[in-house]
Amino acid sequence: MKEKNLRQRLTTTLFLSMIYLFGKSLILPWVARPKTPEAISGLREFIASTMGDEAQTVNLFSLGIMPYMTASILFMLFRSIFRQNARVISQTKVDKSMAVAALVIAVIQAVIRVMDLKLNVPKAYYLQMQILTGVVFVIGAAIVIMISEINKKNGVGYFSVFILINILSAMVINVLYSEKSIDAIVKLGIPRTAFLGALLGFYFIVIIVTIIFESSEVRIPIQHVMLNNTFSDEEYLAIKLNPAGTMPIMYTMTFFFLPYYLLKFLLKFFPDHKWMLIIYANLNLNSLWGILLYLILTAVLNYFLAQIMISPEEIAENMKKSGDYIPEMKPGKETKKLLDHVVFKTSMISSLSFAILSGIPLLVQYALKVQSPLFMMPLNFMILISIELTLIEEIKTRFITEQYKDFL
Repeated sequence: MKEKNLRQRLTTTLFLSMIYLFGKSLILPWVARPKTPEAISGLREFIASTMGDEAQTVNLFSLGIMPYMTASILFMLFRSIFRQNARVISQTKVDKSMAVAALVIAVIQAVIRVMDLKLNVPKAYYLQMQILTGVVFVIGAAIVIMISEINKKNGVGYFSVFILINILSAMVINVLYSEKSIDAIVKLGIPRTAFLGALLGFYFIVIIVTIIFESSEVRIPIQHVMLNNTFSDEEYLAIKLNPAGTMPIMYTMTFFFLPYYLLKFLLKFFPDHKWMLIIYANLNLNSLWGILLYLILTAVLNYFLAQIMISPEEIAENMKKSGDYIPEMKPGKETKKLLDHVVFKTSMISSLSFAILSGIPLLVQYALKVQSPLFMMPLNFMILISIELTLIEEIKTRFITEQYKDFL
């Protein structure tokens, strides 16, 4: 099959993005909507802003990218842990299995979602309309899975393009309907101008720090055996200052999402279960324990994902086989030890930095006892910038490859 050029890929992604936006605009008319649209905060808002699982509007794509993204993350984690066994499985089989897993997650999510909705239909048809609503949600999820797979093969950005759309649309909504929460903060004696000025200043810091971490890298010089030329001293192994990117945030969100929705479902049948209520109440970014769990889990995942993505053991082994080496380092165990140290140091620096940047607004929100989506936006900015920079880098790489394809 002929490889699509960059223009064709960009056109495909634009077309699929329009399909995604169109699906989000198809509101289900029989579902009751809140009389006054209002931005929400906490875990629910974070999931909505990133994955498209919107609470305020019920549309064809209400489940958003969540089922597909959750399945993708789980499969990625599985393949990383069982790397040796995963190599013998074809990519086609993996893609089909992941699509099936995403549909199963979509069915479960649809059932829980429907149970939370109020329908404007006669009681005699209520159950039938609930089933219909669930079927519509699953069909919408299947369409999102299909366009994500098409974009993976023929476009740019994979499913991150749809996450980008979700975040941008949610940020607009949150800004438009944040006035109520700002008024609540002003009533606490905090001047409006001072609060908004401090908030915008903090957003600016988050954006700059994220760009620095996503664009910077640690360079380890390497030497090639039998290579002696002018540029041999400029060869290096590059490790990003933030090796795992914003993937730890995505993974943490998935780990929060699964028990959160499971407990939500179980509480429908056991509404007075003490431990379920306690865990459910704290499994949120509005509670102190939830915030601490989020920050710790993100830091731990940042380190382990950096280890998986960089794989010091595999790099050291490949360098030993090819005869490459790091100056003053013995190939093999000593090289691996150095790479482990670099990955540990970079992942800890990035973990601490992002924990501070995401933790401060969450802790301020908890201290003020005022729920506002404005405190969640630093997390959105981190993911947004990471996706944009990755997308730009992919487009740039494909463009350069096309320029030199006649010479390859």
